[in-house]
Amino acid sequence: MPDAPGKLAYEKHGDTTYVKYEYDRIYDLEKKFTYPKRTTIGKCSKEKRDIFRPNQNYLTCFPTAELPISDYRNTRSRCLRIGTFIMMRKIIKDYKLEEILGMYFNDRDYEEKSVTSVTISLKICLILWTYFNKS
Repeated sequence: MPDAPGKLAYEKHGDTTYVKYEYDRIYDLEKKFTYPKRTTIGKCSKEKRDIFRPNQNYLTCFPTAELPISDYRNTRSRCLRIGTFIMMRKIIKDYKLEEILGMYFNDRDYEEKSVTSVTISLKICLILWTYFNKS
């Protein structure tokens, strides 16, 4: 939790508690009321209230804060990971990259052959993406 006394508010929606950071206040002279300006900086942990998962606004509000290293791949959808793998295998198969690279690499050089085929596949993806996303 950031050290910002009086600047944090907790807002509950259903069973999720959001941490909001108050960065400004606007005073309305007619109504004689102060409106806080807040942004959501993360979600509270369900197990412990003093721990929360920060979002992209957290580093905007606290640029000097150090975030603990987390394994991003664990939070990504497995569908996204397998989709990329399937696409890469299809490109490698359709363009016969393993056969072509087999002429230049030995069986012992399997790692180099794999890295090269993936690199070529990525370049093909970039070319196709550029082609289909012309303005």
